[in-house]
Amino acid sequence: MEAAIVAALAFHYGAAILLFGAALFRRLVPPERPDRRADARLRRGLALCAAGALLSAVALLMVEAASMAGDWNSALDKQTLAAVLGKTSFGAVWLGRLIPMVAAVLVAWFAPPRWAGVALGGAAVLASLALLGHPLALGGIPLAVNHAVHLLAAGAWLGALWPLAVRLAALRGDPSAAARCLRRFSNYGTMAVVALLITGAINALALGGPVAGLPASAYGQALLAKLALVAALVALALVNRLRLLPALARAPVDRAGKWVRASVLAEIAMGACVVLAASVLGTLPPPGS
Repeated sequence: MEAAIVAALAFHYGAAILLFGAALFRRLVPPERPDRRADARLRRGLALCAAGALLSAVALLMVEAASMAGDWNSALDKQTLAAVLGKTSFGAVWLGRLIPMVAAVLVAWFAPPRWAGVALGGAAVLASLALLGHPLALGGIPLAVNHAVHLLAAGAWLGALWPLAVRLAALRGDPSAAARCLRRFSNYGTMAVVALLITGAINALALGGPVAGLPASAYGQALLAKLALVAALVALALVNRLRLLPALARAPVDRAGKWVRASVLAEIAMGACVVLAASVLGTLPPPGS
């Protein structure tokens, strides 16, 4: 059942990250020229992300019920589901998070395109994940707040990579416009990366225990894997910022743009691995817990 929990949690993390980060990107880095077709595609994608966050939350509830009862049939049992919702902290948090999730679905699907509103809804869905799992249980409110900031920073960076890749592909014939787009994203993306690293270090120190003991536990091994992936992501982002962006700005042809687009796609792939590693961490007991 742990594999099912990891899968549902990874899907939920991914949907919430995309919902927040993609809407924030569109709000902070609007296209230089209005593009209704691109906006319509983005809005449909955000609506699917909102629906995916809600459906994966339902899947998490069902898997949690099955895990508590030790029987997959309990995933659909009304009494077991009622017990999870009414008698566990997971159920209380799940019910509380239902409000922003439903609101995000309604705004994304039915409201006129208000990118700030969708971003706020995504932020609520993403940050409220800090109420689940180890940070709140082991570190109380301060660590949960730190984890919420960590999740939002991850969303602002990783969630924006999808619409950034789409925008760069559309601008492949205009390197100067692509450079301006990448620079604007990099300006706020850098702040997100700094916040991600600081809050991640606090989480790791609070939950992982002594660094020397990390390889001895499954939690520590998963944490080290996540840290290695984040380090690779940061290194790739630095290459984009310090080498590829200046080359793109002065390139007479789109040669540098090909490297930039390939780099962003690589960041997306590594970001998905980071989300998976974070989901595994959520199912493992930290040392000393």
